[in-house]
Amino acid sequence: MNFYSSLTVSEGSIRYSRGSLEVINQLLLPFEVVYEQINGVKDGYRYIQSLKVQAGQAVALVSILSLAVEIHNTFYNDDMLPPFNDKESAVNYIYDNLDYFRSARQTPYTLYSYIDIIWEAVIKENEVANDAEDIFVAYLERAESLLDEVVKNNQRLSYNGEKYILDHCLKFKDVNHQRVKVVTHGNFGEFSCLGVGTALGIIRQLNKSEYLEQTYCTETRPYNNGSRITAFELISEKIPCTLVCDSMLSSLFSETKIDAIIVGAERIAANGDVISTIGTYQLAILAKFFNILFIVAAPSAVIDLKSKTGKDIEIEKFSELEVTQIRGEVVEDEEPPVTSMTVKVSTPDVHVYAPAYDITPSNLISAIITDKKVLTRDNENDMFDFQELFK
Repeated sequence: MNFYSSLTVSEGSIRYSRGSLEVINQLLLPFEVVYEQINGVKDGYRYIQSLKVQAGQAVALVSILSLAVEIHNTFYNDDMLPPFNDKESAVNYIYDNLDYFRSARQTPYTLYSYIDIIWEAVIKENEVANDAEDIFVAYLERAESLLDEVVKNNQRLSYNGEKYILDHCLKFKDVNHQRVKVVTHGNFGEFSCLGVGTALGIIRQLNKSEYLEQTYCTETRPYNNGSRITAFELISEKIPCTLVCDSMLSSLFSETKIDAIIVGAERIAANGDVISTIGTYQLAILAKFFNILFIVAAPSAVIDLKSKTGKDIEIEKFSELEVTQIRGEVVEDEEPPVTSMTVKVSTPDVHVYAPAYDITPSNLISAIITDKKVLTRDNENDMFDFQELFK
């Protein structure tokens, strides 16, 4: 079984081999590391809907691999008669299930990008395929190669991000002279993006090169992905890490010299507006005020050229319970097994405003780091030029 992880603690957020898929339950982190078996399309869809897997890359890959598992275990099960008599029925089956997964989430664009990549491979194979098996083999091979590509692309992105930060933050590229302090928000590490991650990939690379002095990770309410998952990843790898509440950032910036803020993205509009974890926009405003580099780490697959601006993109909402309740470890438990508990933290029946993402205007962004290259705003029109990424 292949593990797609940079952590030894979890052995990978996605564990896949042909015919088998296990995915870590993000809702239980960091107190429990639990993998759940995904046996097919319905399992994968429910897993995504329950937010046991949350951010874009992981959601997209769980969708594609859930269908891969179902294909393998249905078509290659000796105890069952293959339900597909010809390649047309196989193509229709794949199309229907991929289309079903498109409805699983509305905001993350990698879900649509990766499905399009897989579908393109199926259509290409259909031109030369002799039967249903040819179609299914093409699907499985492309899904598996995409999984490897994502890991490699995230690594390239991390190198690009490190170079940009060193070029813009350090006067002397020597660990004896200067190191950087960075802030990150949300979780864009291995549990969201695979491999080293995107935003956390850059931080990992800075630490590996000994240019990182300190990482401040936000709590990231209401899901607490920062305090639960990002901190878990950083602490597990002994990367310098300090947790800060979202509401304490202005105080932090006024007292501490921060070199860069590094965030991820779920979707980027054609004008450069960034849709990311709720709270990213206010962080960008603070970066502008305190003159801090605001860097978006995003694979090219999140760039949505069909949406002119962020206003054209549907923003998902949290359940109100994510704001009014909180789950954590019971601190009175001194010995295993440690238990968890959900408690209410708000006045009953209060109305809640709870968007899952916000839109950061492009003019607040210093650079967008992709797996292909670093993008900055054009000097003439103050816009990001994404066309060169897709030539």
